[in-house]
Amino acid sequence: MVASTCMTGTAGPDIHAVYTREAYGGLAELPFLDGRGDPPIDDSKVKDSKFKRTPVFGNPNYSLSVEGGKLVVRWVDSSDREAPVVISYKWDGKKFAVEKMEVEGPYPTSYDCGKATKELDLAICYSPSVAKLDVELERAYRAALSGVPPVEKAELQKQQRDWLARRDKACTIYKWWVECLADFYGKRIEELKQR
Repeated sequence: MVASTCMTGTAGPDIHAVYTREAYGGLAELPFLDGRGDPPIDDSKVKDSKFKRTPVFGNPNYSLSVEGGKLVVRWVDSSDREAPVVISYKWDGKKFAVEKMEVEGPYPTSYDCGKATKELDLAICYSPSVAKLDVELERAYRAALSGVPPVEKAELQKQQRDWLARRDKACTIYKWWVECLADFYGKRIEELKQR
């Protein structure tokens, strides 16, 4: 079995095909890709139907290897996870079938990751450091809200909405998004603690 790839700069590898040698000596292409061009994944591992795709973010790439007779796809991305997604496939005689899928995350955040509608919010769920900062920010925000009169509470809520809008605009999901978010969260947490 041979996997054919094409490394295309920041676009990542494109897996063109996986081939096998037929009994008469010819080459045959084995079904491997889904409709998006990604290796198929087990959709039951992704809770929200809007995100039934490989949970990798930023600048994702994957590599193929054969390990113990299984085709193994190792995804990497620009999150701060060691091994974001590892999928093992077995050949069932006609196609590759997912045997095992390991996903790092989601991690606890201040919101329900299963209900995330924006890519940035979902990406935060899969970044251990940013998810932790999100929880810390929620605590700081709640503490700041608890000690202010109603008029100031409304202003603080408006400031938080404005901060979220700036965060979303500044920290787009590509390269260095984790660092961007860590910086935004760190500064906002300090601002809230100074109140």
